[in-house]
Amino acid sequence: MAKTIKELFKDAPLAIAHRGDPIVKPQNTKGTFLSAMEYDIDMIETDINMTKDGELVVIHDQKVDITSDGSGLVIDHTLSELKKLDFGSWMGPDMGPETILTLEEFIELTKDGVAALNIEIKNGPLKYKGVDDKLINILESCDMINRVIISSFDHKLLKDLKEKCPELLTGILYNAGLIDHIKPVKDAKADAAHPDHAHMTAESIKALKDEGFFVNVWTVDDEEDIRRMIDLGVSGIISNFPGKLCEIIRGE
Repeated sequence: MAKTIKELFKDAPLAIAHRGDPIVKPQNTKGTFLSAMEYDIDMIETDINMTKDGELVVIHDQKVDITSDGSGLVIDHTLSELKKLDFGSWMGPDMGPETILTLEEFIELTKDGVAALNIEIKNGPLKYKGVDDKLINILESCDMINRVIISSFDHKLLKDLKEKCPELLTGILYNAGLIDHIKPVKDAKADAAHPDHAHMTAESIKALKDEGFFVNVWTVDDEEDIRRMIDLGVSGIISNFPGKLCEIIRGE
């Protein structure tokens, strides 16, 4: 039986691939996730947005312009329309074509290749009505409730999600040098803090861990920063360089 994500965190620090292997392959695509799973990673981090017809799809931005040959908002396109776009060739002619993945397709692709998933809900500036219910339904149908942690900069959304599905792990994303790191996590009824690593100190990390919260830092690409985060005792490290991250964490 696969470990639950809570059990997995006992083996901290976890190696978490940010959007797959995005320096090698186009972010948040089948190719990049397959590339990331060639390393000894523990978890893949990805992002979801909602389509016009209510499907959850794997893409970082609320617009498709940056990572496809299309234009406009994800919410203004149906899944069928998005499936016609190329999400790979923007990175180079030998990288595409890549088709956008639904959340279900992403889970099916990765669930046997990694121990757990970190799914970030992109819920700003545009708000997606009913995204929490849709996400819970998909995770339940895929038997993934205990193998994911859900993160977002929308802390109110995470609180609502936690109230609807208490067994689901959640983590608040933030990019600030907070005076109090504890209160925002408690206010969101979350299980973890997902801060920008640059703002974290030994004291802030210890304070969070002493309260029983996991601390997963992003986006840590420099070797010196990775080693510093390990020394500070973080729960997970999210990086654009999953291969290098694994080598350092595993001591290879």
